[in-house]
Amino acid sequence: MAFLYESTQAILTFGPHALTLRWAASVTRGNGEEGPLPYGCGVWPSALVLGDALVTHAERLRGVSALELGCGVGMCAVLAARLGARVTATDFHPDMRAFVEDNARANGANVTFEVLDWTAKAALQVQPHPVVMGSDLLYDPAGVTPCVDVLERALLPGGLALLADPGRKALWRLKDKLLARGFVVHHTTVMPQQLAVGGREHVLAAHPNATGPAHLLAITRP
Repeated sequence: MAFLYESTQAILTFGPHALTLRWAASVTRGNGEEGPLPYGCGVWPSALVLGDALVTHAERLRGVSALELGCGVGMCAVLAARLGARVTATDFHPDMRAFVEDNARANGANVTFEVLDWTAKAALQVQPHPVVMGSDLLYDPAGVTPCVDVLERALLPGGLALLADPGRKALWRLKDKLLARGFVVHHTTVMPQQLAVGGREHVLAAHPNATGPAHLLAITRP
């Protein structure tokens, strides 16, 4: 690994599913590393929102393939697998493989990890899935159009995409573009500190400025 991670571990509970999870409490650059920091090595409040939504839509996950974009340490991928999906977790940063595989193993979940930059043209080659998910995808406003493009490719007709976001300005542009391309978007706001997620304080305490309201887009293709 080109980055140095100081790991922490906690149990987060979503409905009946208690997940033992490892993520990075801090990250520093290794010698000579000049690339962007892998912010996905932590667990952010938006991921709690996505996890809660997965439990709500558990019936859509049973027995189907699911794709996570920007999976980070794989918390939601592991949860989706525990809910019965065949999950492919993707992230642009190869260091996330170790976190995802450790977390999957610790929770008895079968998750496949692939390195994928969803903002790149190569992402348009992904296979379509009945379920696509992601959280905190819109750090860069330039990612709005690529996000819509990859959803258009990766989500089957009749499928469901769940995206959680802390309310970045790009979210509104994303919603408008999805609607313009014929997607149906159900938009709700969620206060992460009010979620029925056991152990959420471990995440919220690490991100005191990102505790809400968060936004959840439930996106379907007619």
